[in-house]
Amino acid sequence: MKDNIKAWLLKVADGVEKWPLMSRDAIDRARIIATPTAAAVFVITRQVPLDQRAAVARALPLLPADDFPGAAQMIREAARRG
Repeated sequence: MKDNIKAWLLKVADGVEKWPLMSRDAIDRARIIATPTAAAVFVITRQVPLDQRAAVARALPLLPADDFPGAAQMIREAARRG
């Protein structure tokens, strides 16, 4: 895995980990994001450059449905293994 993909995965992990703690004013009020996967997709589409989004998304592991800290840890492990 390229170093830039690893770096983006770590940023996605940070976003997923902080997601439940973010002020609702800090995100688009029209969106309801209730899963770590949806949070990861949101971070990828908002922060990762278009030409790298697919590679970052493919590098994500299968995430749990309701454990944001656990999902963040899984993403960090995927970045380390990569």
